[in-house]
Amino acid sequence: RQALIRGMESSGKTISNVKAVFGSNVRLKAFWPEEDKWYKAEAIDKDVKALPLDVLASHAQFALQGVYCPLLYEDGERHLSPSSYIRPGRRRICC
Repeated sequence: RQALIRGMESSGKTISNVKAVFGSNVRLKAFWPEEDKWYKAEAIDKDVKALPLDVLASHAQFALQGVYCPLLYEDGERHLSPSSYIRPGRRRICC
């Protein structure tokens, strides 16, 4: 776990939660570049020390430096995704 976190940090990546980056756990859309598609996603609100190893290792799928947030995609996949690939989703205005 520590080796994964140190590896991320040495490559210019840090982990943060969605609330710290976007101000709240709003509905989210997250981009998946392999499919060139935006997906619904939910924040995984766990301390870095509590994230599963597969989620920590998933940062390697992206070369971007910067802040990464743990997400649960609509298809059930969990990944650390670059915050630049995450957008607040649309909120309903009316009932």
